[in-house]
Amino acid sequence: MRLAHRVKLGGVHLDSIDPRIIIKGVDGGAGKDTVTAVATGAGDGTRITGKRRESVEVQVRFSMNIRRDVIEERAEVLEAVNAWAVQGGWLEINYKPNRRLYVDEIVTPGEGDLWKRLSEYTITFRARAVPYWQEKDEVSVTTKTSSGTSGVIAVAGSAKTAMNAELLNMSGKKIDQATITIGGKSMSFTTLGMNADESLVIDHSITKGKNVIRIRIKNTAGSYRSVLKYRTEGSADEFLADPGDCAFSFTAQRACRLTVKCRGRFV
Repeated sequence: MRLAHRVKLGGVHLDSIDPRIIIKGVDGGAGKDTVTAVATGAGDGTRITGKRRESVEVQVRFSMNIRRDVIEERAEVLEAVNAWAVQGGWLEINYKPNRRLYVDEIVTPGEGDLWKRLSEYTITFRARAVPYWQEKDEVSVTTKTSSGTSGVIAVAGSAKTAMNAELLNMSGKKIDQATITIGGKSMSFTTLGMNADESLVIDHSITKGKNVIRIRIKNTAGSYRSVLKYRTEGSADEFLADPGDCAFSFTAQRACRLTVKCRGRFV
């Protein structure tokens, strides 16, 4: 049987928990945006000064096809569903191919009336750290090896997207100065101490409910050390790019190779 809706969280489909689970519907929901405004004058209304996305909400409705007199089984399945839901993580739904949402707030259903064989339950998932659907497959472009070159990466989606970068030291010697520019914003570094075959990595991680930027050097053993303090004054705090073609470039003391990566975001 082909199901109209499929919902996967942390790599596990909801309907795989128990064959008697029936997904009744999925509401992908719109994002919640907060608008700031200032008064333009007495009786003249307000002027919008900014807008910030706060969250995206997804609601999943389901029932259980279990005989009405076997409430113990219905309670057991509901408990298993709630245990699946509260883990959070990457949520996928079948009608948004190659997209995923990192959910970090979950409202699970109570038992309700377990005597009703087809009682409907609702799980609410919210994404707050990264309140956008984003591409599952990362797009990546790598430059040729040189002491400075440029490239263009295609950014999908309908919202600004966080850009990640990795500058690999190909020179065989230590590099102390480097500048990476993406979408017109630059980060410059001094006294990096980046040894041969090490990489300057700028990426993002969802940590304790926050989307944080990490600026580190990766050594040949795969471990990292922070170089945030070596970023020069006036450098950008983060690389963000609008949908479309995004230009990037770098300069360095010696030969390097720059890889720029991103996942398009969708409102």
